Amino acid sequence: MMRSRAAVFVLAGALLVAWPAQAFAMSDVLGWLGELSGPGPWKINFTGVESRLWCQATAAAANDTKKQRVGNCLLDKPEKTRAVLAYQLTWAGTGVTQLFKDDPSDRREAREFTLSVAYMYRVSSFFEVGAGASYIHFYTGDKPDPNVNANPNPDFGFSRLGLIPARVTLTPFALSRGSSPWARIVHLQFETTWIPGGFSGTDFNNTRTAYNVNSDFQSRAVILLDGAAALRGIKGW
Repeated sequence: MMRSRAAVFVLAGALLVAWPAQAFAMSDVLGWLGELSGPGPWKINFTGVESRLWCQATAAAANDTKKQRVGNCLLDKPEKTRAVLAYQLTWAGTGVTQLFKDDPSDRREAREFTLSVAYMYRVSSFFEVGAGASYIHFYTGDKPDPNVNANPNPDFGFSRLGLIPARVTLTPFALSRGSSPWARIVHLQFETTWIPGGFSGTDFNNTRTAYNVNSDFQSRAVILLDGAAALRGIKGW
């Protein structure tokens, strides 16, 4: 992971889909999606972005203009925002692997795109907790399997809705540096998603496996890099 302030800003800025927004990068090493009962684990390779849709102002922002309140929200000023509604986009994959434990012939890459919306309440500058919902699309990856000439399973693509009963975000450096923008560049996020629709082998176009679950959970832990906080630190806002 790059350490200099300028390098962190460049990395986070490259993930911005539009300015102003809050961008997050998910680490391939420390970020992971929990293994489903079948395919998995799902790894995030620095492919994610989050932006805020709405923020509840604190008493400290009571006299701020509407424009200032929008800036407080997008620039993540913890002393002036209490609750946040945000969306998050992530892309994850399994790499080429044996998708099902009872079918060694099925070696493919499965990929996952997730759009989630969550309401987060800021208990303190260090701790946020909330819940939300997500749209999850599963599809065949592009990587060929170097160990076989042909795969008997066709491509797949299907979607599920997920419920997020708990999402927690920690900002560790805020414990010692409070609301300093440099203290808010690194966040740790933990989340569990319940997928009530369940899965079966036929969803992945595999009729040989006995894999079938009525519902499933995904758990996720990621490191997030905040481009808005980096910009505040550089500009002195």
